[in-house]
Amino acid sequence: GMTISVWFKATAGAVGANWGRVVDFANGGDSDNILVYRVGTSTKLGVGTFHGSTYDYQEDIPGTWFSNQWVHLAWTLTFTSNNRCDWRLYNNRQLVGTYTNRLYPLSLTLTKNYIGKSNWAADDLFVGYMDDLLIYPYPLGQIEVEVIGTNTPSPTPSPTPEPSPSPTPEPLVCPMGISQIWTAADAVTTLAGSGSDLSSPGVGALASFK
Repeated sequence: GMTISVWFKATAGAVGANWGRVVDFANGGDSDNILVYRVGTSTKLGVGTFHGSTYDYQEDIPGTWFSNQWVHLAWTLTFTSNNRCDWRLYNNRQLVGTYTNRLYPLSLTLTKNYIGKSNWAADDLFVGYMDDLLIYPYPLGQIEVEVIGTNTPSPTPSPTPEPSPSPTPEPLVCPMGISQIWTAADAVTTLAGSGSDLSSPGVGALASFK
């Protein structure tokens, strides 16, 4: 299994950020993607996984996710069998959705792994802030989500912040092999995320996206 955990705040300037990504780990558009994204220009959150171009997604997740407020997301994927899994979505430490028999990400190396940017050129960039992007190679339980979701980010992040200490529990190895993070000039003030291969931890610090 695995867990993606992240704090993010879509700012008021994100009103036009159509289908903006929180994360998009993949080998390209419609190519083994693992997605956390904004549904159109709404306040709704979507998540999804791909096997090649075959996809599975959820877009009716309860909660207001994109509203100029800090929100903590934890998305756990618990493997069951035959490349299927159960998804659990947490909003600010509260379990808001359980979705069974969903596509489990394939075990392969992904080469186009973006934070705040989509693998589809037509989608807008994320506008706002992110903090503590953590990727765990196992599904966190309710108590663990409550622990990491209690470590709130700074309400007014600096353009050049100091890295915040990693919350407990400590993340282990990033299972998907982050080998490319988007760093276009003048687009990211401080990169949230690191890791160049399967032996590097996928731990992030505060980022400001313009």
